[in-house]
Amino acid sequence: MVQTLVTAGFVLSVLGILSLCKPWFYFVFNASNSMSGLVYLVLPGRTPALGDVVAFYPPENSLYHGKRRFLKIVKGIEGDRIDIKDHHVFLNGIKIGWVHEQANNGLLLRPIESTVIPEGRYFVWTPHDFSYDSRYREIGLISDDALIGTAHRIL
Repeated sequence: MVQTLVTAGFVLSVLGILSLCKPWFYFVFNASNSMSGLVYLVLPGRTPALGDVVAFYPPENSLYHGKRRFLKIVKGIEGDRIDIKDHHVFLNGIKIGWVHEQANNGLLLRPIESTVIPEGRYFVWTPHDFSYDSRYREIGLISDDALIGTAHRIL
């Protein structure tokens, strides 16, 4: 038990010191159960590719306010087609998830409108059924401006 606490303290101390190295990299702590992992190293300035995990600032909405950072997987890129049919989201004709009408706290959710992803935008997602991601208008397609960087799980 003592060794675990000492190790955890050491890791947190190192992460704290390294966080002073901004803007070369950032640490994001994952507080959601939609992504595995606890700590991610975020590298800014790299254009994400399909399948990359990204950290970004979601638009302010009824569920989240302020500069909260999200971690999601880039599932759709420029030119990909998003469609919503029968409470499901389809990417290029392949069903990738469910669209709920309400959040866990009862607030209404609106699905994203069917569209082709334009340049400089990304459909971000996780396979978790209740992930709050691009399938909802409140998050929508994420712009290059909202991206913090690509994220890599370290813990």
